[in-house]
Amino acid sequence: MALRVVIGLALVAMSVAVVPAAAGVGAADLAAAERAEQRAERMWWYDRAAWRGTDAFMATVQAKGLDLAALLQGGEAGYVVEPGKGKALTVTFFVARGGVARAIAVFGYDPASDAAQGDMTPGGATLGGGQPLTALGLRMVAAQQAMWQRMGTPGHGVCSRDRPNTLILPEADGGLSAYVMSASRDWSRYPMGGHYRFDFAADGHLVAERAFTRGCLNMDVNQTGAKALGVTHVMDPAPTEIHAFISRQLGALKHLDLMVATTPNGEMWIWHDGRLNDHRPLPPAAADAAPPAKPS
Repeated sequence: MALRVVIGLALVAMSVAVVPAAAGVGAADLAAAERAEQRAERMWWYDRAAWRGTDAFMATVQAKGLDLAALLQGGEAGYVVEPGKGKALTVTFFVARGGVARAIAVFGYDPASDAAQGDMTPGGATLGGGQPLTALGLRMVAAQQAMWQRMGTPGHGVCSRDRPNTLILPEADGGLSAYVMSASRDWSRYPMGGHYRFDFAADGHLVAERAFTRGCLNMDVNQTGAKALGVTHVMDPAPTEIHAFISRQLGALKHLDLMVATTPNGEMWIWHDGRLNDHRPLPPAAADAAPPAKPS
């Protein structure tokens, strides 16, 4: 489909004003978009591992006839996703009591088969039992706690009443990047805003954080005839990993592309299933066609 046709269809779903600029796209912007795509790919598989791992964990609890409420009594439950061998990932479910987290179940996730397999840990099926977490797992738990503490401070609102989606990526320098993303159980509307990133150093202290939008925009993803959704982005001259991640989700769930108009340089970026498909200067007519609304 020609780009001009895609843009025309996307404007049906575009809900924010576009203000093109004349700065243009430089090598740094293209490199940033490439990094966003690569990071979103990792985010997708870590998120997928958590999803499949949770399904496998719940199926194991049911198959063994365990009382999950009793098993978690008096503790705080959660999970961490860690790198395994090759492209595999490991999903560990834990219960923290008295500041000590213990693994009660471990599942390996294989991206090739999109399946998770594992079992309860030795002692994990008994109250207060389980195994010690890995050093990385413990740092991830600490990052989760620090992340939620920051989310409880002003300026960290989410854009849905549903519990946010979270994931943590280990970095090459030993640090961790923790994400909090607005989520919705209503698959007819997608929250484009309310997403955050918190970067932790190897020693656990918070070194940076950012919001990816300046407001909320919950978009209707069931618009008849729409082939893409369009949003403006005023905070960066290139799309971020959140845009690429959302594109992957929209492609998988609704077969929709995502078009991101970056206002600092007046560029339109077209994403398909988490991949940057094309980019070019934003047509001036797009600014007149889109109804005004709060930009992201």
